[in-house]
Amino acid sequence: MFCPKCGAENNETAKYCASCGQPMEVAGPSPVPPPAAPMGVGPAPAPMQKVPNYLVHAILVAVLCCVPCGVVGIVFASQVNAKLQAGDYRGAVEASTKAKMWTTIGFVVGLVLGILMLIGVLLGEEEMAGAGL
Repeated sequence: MFCPKCGAENNETAKYCASCGQPMEVAGPSPVPPPAAPMGVGPAPAPMQKVPNYLVHAILVAVLCCVPCGVVGIVFASQVNAKLQAGDYRGAVEASTKAKMWTTIGFVVGLVLGILMLIGVLLGEEEMAGAGL
């Protein structure tokens, strides 16, 4: 049976609503089911998992590898905790995914540029040694 006040479902023999304490009608089960919540509105998914923000990674990439990608990573990483506090779990996960993506791109770009610079330095030393300098 459903509570006439809050619409919560209760045991058929309940005298009072388990949710709000309202006295239940003894006439029988309520023919009207509780009102449905609008789509997308309601409590967050049961166990809220921790969402990583990758802020430290993004800062390290900005300082050591690739500044533009690191800065974009920092922007998305800083949005994760704010969205979680606002109750936007899906937005926090999206921001976390984008922060991870930009941080990874920045790391790869920095690694490739570092390898190319090392090759350039090694080739330059070879040419200098061949020229007798």
